[in-house]
Amino acid sequence: MSFSAAMHKERRLFKEDEVEVAVVAHTFNPSAEAGRSLLVRGLPGLQELVSGQAPKLPNYRKTLSSKTKKEEEEEEEEEEEEEKERKKERKKERKKKKKKKKKKKKKKKKKKKKKQQQRF
Repeated sequence: MSFSAAMHKERRLFKEDEVEVAVVAHTFNPSAEAGRSLLVRGLPGLQELVSGQAPKLPNYRKTLSSKTKKEEEEEEEEEEEEEKERKKERKKERKKKKKKKKKKKKKKKKKKKKKQQQRF
């Protein structure tokens, strides 16, 4: 799992609280540069985190992969089903639109024909 994908999952796990996300970001990339870029934003508690004086953080990587394979497969299946449903709905809507357009065209044609007959 890439860093950005992991962050996306973490953002879903936590509220989009900058401090939490920043802490997670540091957990994934504890380089000095990453720490400095986070500190520039002035988030509380990161100075200790970067210097290593902060209390031990839980391993967020474990919480990300804590879902079992079965749960992940179920989620994927659910997403696929939703996708199929959306496609069906869209198809229905397009068909309906097409039918409506056809009906309108037919009506217009009929009106035109009637008008032309009245002239003669």
